[in-house]
Amino acid sequence: MPEQFDDQLKREAARRDGSTGSLPRECVTVRPGPAPTPHGDLLTALIGTVDIQPEDVDEVVYGR
Repeated sequence: MPEQFDDQLKREAARRDGSTGSLPRECVTVRPGPAPTPHGDLLTALIGTVDIQPEDVDEVVYGR
């Protein structure tokens, strides 16, 4: 951890009369995770975003 963050962590822990280990634990347990995507995951969210016609897989991949 960069020294600057370590110093901030120590000051905040002292201000709260707690340990430096309790602050990261609090951040992980209290703060929400990343915002969910509208369709549950990024790959699913891509469906329908490209307007192309499907092609024959054998022709595209193997040139047949």
